[in-house]
Amino acid sequence: NTYGSIAPDEGIKYGLLALSISEKIKWGKGIPEANIAIGTNYFNKSDYTVANEYYDKALKISEEMNYKSGIATVTERIGIIYRMQSNYTKALEFDLKALKMYEESGDKNGIANVELDMGNIFGEQSFFPKAFGHLDKALKIYEELDNQEAKGTTLNDMGNIYFLKKDYTRSFEYFSNNTIPYRYLEP
Repeated sequence: NTYGSIAPDEGIKYGLLALSISEKIKWGKGIPEANIAIGTNYFNKSDYTVANEYYDKALKISEEMNYKSGIATVTERIGIIYRMQSNYTKALEFDLKALKMYEESGDKNGIANVELDMGNIFGEQSFFPKAFGHLDKALKIYEELDNQEAKGTTLNDMGNIYFLKKDYTRSFEYFSNNTIPYRYLEP
């Protein structure tokens, strides 16, 4: 997954190797995790159809073995694919499922990631108060976790939402005052 945003073809190669090894040694959690990693690399190539195929495999295997962390992760990532395809209804459906699972397990980073995605979903639909509500929740959690990169990403996304709102002054403020390094958060 490390290659995801810089060399997805390499990430796919290593993901397939991890999948092969996991299957060979019958490492239960390794199989869905490898499928998720491969799917994420295809996502980063904007090949959402193939990404979804790997995510579906990961979801099925995770459900069969009751691997809750895997279920939550892949559910969130399927939601992101729907968002990228502008299918906001399906995106929210999957995000809400993932959010519930993350809340049940107490995974604060997972909760923040879903809140961030939902904020962007609402922003892209011009539902600005809802967008900022979710982005504010994500930002508070990232601050609590001292996750500076995710905090920078959230502030950047807030600037994008202000831009969509045509509030260029506020948008500029977010972009020019955000000194935290921005990092693309992989799905």
